[in-house]
Amino acid sequence: MRRTRPELFWLAFAQGAAIPVQAVIGGVSVWTNLNPFVVGLHFVVSAALTSVTAALVYRAMNGPRTAVRLVPAWYTNVVRGTVAAVVVTVLVGILTTGSGPHAGADEAVDGGRLHRTGFDPAVMEHVHAVPAYVLFALTLVLVVGAVRLRLSSRWALALLVVEFVQIAVGLTQARTGLPVGLVGTHMVLAGLLVAATTAVVLSTRGSAGRGAVREPLDA
Repeated sequence: MRRTRPELFWLAFAQGAAIPVQAVIGGVSVWTNLNPFVVGLHFVVSAALTSVTAALVYRAMNGPRTAVRLVPAWYTNVVRGTVAAVVVTVLVGILTTGSGPHAGADEAVDGGRLHRTGFDPAVMEHVHAVPAYVLFALTLVLVVGAVRLRLSSRWALALLVVEFVQIAVGLTQARTGLPVGLVGTHMVLAGLLVAATTAVVLSTRGSAGRGAVREPLDA
């Protein structure tokens, strides 16, 4: 399929290439006693890998992208703003987790002092909330806009649901002393957030259908 569906080949190749990168970063994180910034980089690569994987699944299910734009220019701009808000929210979220009690090493290793970012967790929680609420507002615009324009709102609605659950979990963990189970759930939801955002972006352009292929390169 490398000739007839090259986008699938390169998306799959990118996934494979990310594995040794993750292995190196994982080794460095252990070598540095789970430095929260290195662990955070590990999560950044994981988020990028999640996006690539979501794109692979989307393209496998919907076929190659076409040149047809399914949404007006203003909607595309809101989608771009949503992507920017997701990036900022995830990055600040990584710093917030790295500032808290689950940043990596426990208190038994150097009192945990060398394994925190140095930022105040309470302050970082408030900073993290700002782009998160901006993201929620932009996603509401996407859902309402899709309904009014009579476009498919499936992926925008899925993104909104993930954000709603994510906000609920985030507020709960902040008010209950950051239990490790909720922190882990929050991180899993961050992955779903990235995947749903990827689907929203891809859905703004037309797709040729699952059975569509390109002509072989040597045809």
